[in-house]
Amino acid sequence: MYDPHGTGKSVKGATILARSSEGNVRVRDVVRAYALQGRDGVLELAWTNPITEYLIEAFDAC
Repeated sequence: MYDPHGTGKSVKGATILARSSEGNVRVRDVVRAYALQGRDGVLELAWTNPITEYLIEAFDAC
């Protein structure tokens, strides 16, 4: 799996992509929203992390 910062740690479903006072956006949230509603379903906060675009590209490639 993609290693975004060269840390040796892979991105997992519970990985937090973005945080706010209203809650966190995790990898599984992005994948679930995209699968059900497409790009419009992905929260705006998720787009602040470049990994979101990578996840969508990987999802589409499957």
